[in-house]
Amino acid sequence: MQALRVGAVAAKTSLAESTIWAWSQAGWFPKPFPLGTSRVVVWDEADIDEWLTQQKEKQHESDGPSQ
Repeated sequence: MQALRVGAVAAKTSLAESTIWAWSQAGWFPKPFPLGTSRVVVWDEADIDEWLTQQKEKQHESDGPSQ
């Protein structure tokens, strides 16, 4: 597992850090988890990759058939 901090998640997704936090709290984006007993929170890169794949699939579904 690769743990990503919010800056790395922002770079990978092209989302603003504030959007990542808001969407995580709203349940629209994977939730972070604490790393050990520190105040550091991270995301599992596999969860981010899965979310990106789901977003891509949703886009393809909404495109409809090619003409």
